[in-house]
Amino acid sequence: IYDATDGIASSRVPTATLNPPHFDGIEAVACSGEYLFSGSRDTTIKKWDLRTRKEQGAQRPAHKDRVQALAAIPSRNYLASAARDGTLHLWSQEHFTVKSKEGKSLLCEVNAHPGAAIFDVKYHDNMLFTASGDNTVKVWSVK
Repeated sequence: IYDATDGIASSRVPTATLNPPHFDGIEAVACSGEYLFSGSRDTTIKKWDLRTRKEQGAQRPAHKDRVQALAAIPSRNYLASAARDGTLHLWSQEHFTVKSKEGKSLLCEVNAHPGAAIFDVKYHDNMLFTASGDNTVKVWSVK
């Protein structure tokens, strides 16, 4: 987390580093309330508490291939994740904990773009939009 409000961001030092780190590069982040989610090439999604700056949960693995995009759906308390293998997952943020046994965290899995990577996912007005290497944008209804 950087403080870039006064001066050139490249000359600033981080105000915090979230640890423990992922095992490979981070491809995506999404905020939802007081939480930050990070998705990585290590196939993991981590949930961070922005107040304490501590890991609050992780899905290991979240996908079979690298996580490339995340989108928070605050009205439903969901998180959407998209991967290089073309899959789209919908997660419960409530049950996104390190050792959750009380609830199901993965709500839905869709082979959204078979054979093509999903590079971005966005949420707007009860719809998810996926942008893919197959040259398409697909629209998904969130119910």
